[in-house]
Amino acid sequence: MNSKIFAVIFHVCLVKLIYATDISDLVFSNINDGIISAYGDFNSDELTDVFIIRDNFHTIEILLASDTPPLLRRDEKNFKCHYPNLDITSVVPGDFDGDALMDVMFTARKNKKEVDVYINYGGLTYLNCTTTNNSAPVISSMIGEPLALDYENDMIIDLFGLRMDDGIEKRSLWIFNKTRSPPNIEDLDTKIIGDKKLGKLTNPHSHATIDLNEDFLADLSLSTEKGFELWIADKYTKKYHYEEELLFPTGSTAHFGQALYIDLELNGNMTQLIPVCLDADCKESRIYVHTENHYKELEINFFQDDNKTQWGFLSPKEDGKFYERAMTLRMGDFNNDGYIDLLATLQRKGQSEPMIQTFLLENIKRSNLHDTDRVRRTFAVRWNALSPFGQDTVMASFYDFYQDGILDVIMLQKNGDKYKPLAFRNTLDYDANFVKVIVLTGLENAKKPPKENSPFGSKSKCYGSNLPGPKIKYHTTTQEGLAQHGVATQLSQSAYFSLHLPYQIFGLGRTPNFVDNVEIMFAGKKKTWPQIIPNSQMLVIPRDPDQTYTWKAQLFVTPSKIIIQSVIALLGIIVVISFIIIGLHMKERREDKLEKLQEAQRFHFDAM
Repeated sequence: MNSKIFAVIFHVCLVKLIYATDISDLVFSNINDGIISAYGDFNSDELTDVFIIRDNFHTIEILLASDTPPLLRRDEKNFKCHYPNLDITSVVPGDFDGDALMDVMFTARKNKKEVDVYINYGGLTYLNCTTTNNSAPVISSMIGEPLALDYENDMIIDLFGLRMDDGIEKRSLWIFNKTRSPPNIEDLDTKIIGDKKLGKLTNPHSHATIDLNEDFLADLSLSTEKGFELWIADKYTKKYHYEEELLFPTGSTAHFGQALYIDLELNGNMTQLIPVCLDADCKESRIYVHTENHYKELEINFFQDDNKTQWGFLSPKEDGKFYERAMTLRMGDFNNDGYIDLLATLQRKGQSEPMIQTFLLENIKRSNLHDTDRVRRTFAVRWNALSPFGQDTVMASFYDFYQDGILDVIMLQKNGDKYKPLAFRNTLDYDANFVKVIVLTGLENAKKPPKENSPFGSKSKCYGSNLPGPKIKYHTTTQEGLAQHGVATQLSQSAYFSLHLPYQIFGLGRTPNFVDNVEIMFAGKKKTWPQIIPNSQMLVIPRDPDQTYTWKAQLFVTPSKIIIQSVIALLGIIVVISFIIIGLHMKERREDKLEKLQEAQRFHFDAM
């Protein structure tokens, strides 16, 4: 069959066979209130736990992941911290003291623009509520929420943000240490820029820690009112230096949303996406992609033909609810075809009662392509992909409930003043392959080892603490013999409910071939693992960032549907053949018995 015809048929099959089913009861059981705020393997059992904010933003609770229902479980005695005097705005899990255990950093609103930063240091089997209502913050009066990064490449999480110093806003790094003493503060060196005037950083922001120049070091992308500043990490001076600025297009654009960095074209290159509104009410909503040093509009139709309704992004409100403060897209490969899809919260426009609903935006090939077009992909709104639930779903993110490499969806439904989490299982009726990669911190803690056995049956003894910044890349060959490359940055963003997963799932489509190689780039170094089995979960542990020979990888294989179906079919055939053999054997015995009786009677008559 012609490869183009096969691709068209496969794409049509994807559109028809992807749907979601409601498994909220199997996942959340009796949990009816909670805002999803972050993800991480808190208890190091190789399952991704969920961090939620509850009780009108006064409580942090961890829902522990399980491989049996309920898939997310509460333990209020050991994994809950309540702060009646604090207004919690965000949660960021990570190791802030280098003891290998996951800590919980959270921010609390101080005033309209500033937050205080607190840290609950890790306990592995319990959430250590070291912060009290009267505790002094670790960082006081930070302007906006911080970006989590690993500035010194020591696998201890640091923070980037804004602070006031003598009435001047300063871009600062808070560098944490192993002693839990106050972090050192280091300001970005803006003097080297000369007479160039830097733009004002936005709040909310969409800063990111990503490798911008292919040197295996995580750099900084900072969102400003004019565009994005790119700051490059220098491996020799260990500091960031200003490189260039990506300017927004001039014109009548009213709102720019939160930038997202994805491999849009599945060509191994990171691309910046940004949602925009051309008017104040977001009736004219767009998604821009940065390509060839300028922003280009993607051709996305936000008009729903079924009921003749125009949809658009929620118009940002500075004093609005948490989901109204910024236009945010969330990424993941929903159909495992290799191309990154999006989740977007939209609002029905031009109606007396505007409805809010979250939709799936599928990554598809553009129509009417020309040979000179650099951008060959766009997104299509799949209006019914997340049915039957929809109305008042104000936020959603991807999550792998069953650890099978298929991304499901966690949605947040507004019910009055409360927010109810909902769970949707992504049901794929075709057999698509994947590779799931997690880069963990290589730190250890002899006093508090992780669990001996995980649900995967391993004895890995590895800690699950989140590590922002590693770049993950893979290379493989499709069934048509074409090269396929994918790339992603782990936990590139952490503020304002970005809800990035601490792992990357790369869809391989129907390609059953071995993945040629997987590359991990971190701390200025790179290591390659060849011939990775598809449908594998790969845990990478960089023990010493400077010595790649100490980087270890563990592989756990998840059998694909076609293998399971083949085994079932084979067993069925064996059973059928066994019954046939038994039947023939019994028939032969009956015939032998009859023949013996006939022989006996013949002898009797002859004797007479």
